[in-house]
Amino acid sequence: AEGVTEQLITVDLMQKPDDRVADEFFVILQGSDDVEFNAGQDGGSEGNILTVKLAESASSSPVWKRLDKAFNLDAFHLGNSEWADQFRGVFFVNGSLEEQREADVNDWVGHILALPWKV
Repeated sequence: AEGVTEQLITVDLMQKPDDRVADEFFVILQGSDDVEFNAGQDGGSEGNILTVKLAESASSSPVWKRLDKAFNLDAFHLGNSEWADQFRGVFFVNGSLEEQREADVNDWVGHILALPWKV
């Protein structure tokens, strides 16, 4: 809107355990014809890039911090969660209970024949 010089943006963050290292993420703003950005900043005249840094807890365990830094435990946890969802999907025709309810005979035959290679 015309004359607006600032805007509040709410970002929901997942809760992290206290024993993890600091994280950071980017907020990328891209303008339209009626928005002006400082060309000397990150993003140039077309936008702006802000780096948000989340500090680590002062009570962090050094062992967990080292593990998190070496292996990125959040990504590891996310990967395990996605793998578990995929593994459960193997047992349903077309991957989910909803899809299985709509499956026809051909879907069932293909699922039963392929099941040994999926597991």
